[in-house]
Amino acid sequence: DEIICNQIKSQVFGCDLSDIDKSYFEYDSANGKVVIPTEIGWGLLSYSAGEEISSKFSDDSLQVISTFEMFAPDDSNGEPDKVSIGTYNIVYDIITENEQTFLRFNRFEKV
Repeated sequence: DEIICNQIKSQVFGCDLSDIDKSYFEYDSANGKVVIPTEIGWGLLSYSAGEEISSKFSDDSLQVISTFEMFAPDDSNGEPDKVSIGTYNIVYDIITENEQTFLRFNRFEKV
């Protein structure tokens, strides 16, 4: 299971990430999936993507672009809340190596 996790981390990020804290990448053996959290932060005061995420191929079909609204923590009214900080893209390159095709993270950008 750990070998599969390390392979997926290497494919997605393009480098050896075996030393990264394993709490960020978890292998769910019951479902046969690697779980990578999409929220950054702790508890209610975290950055997170909105519920609507759309993905499409780039015009040259060499990348996949996922677009979403990003929310940041906001406790300006004294209560934990979230505020929109705009629309963002995550861009992935479509890579084929060793007869396997997968997505590799390219960049994160504000639209």
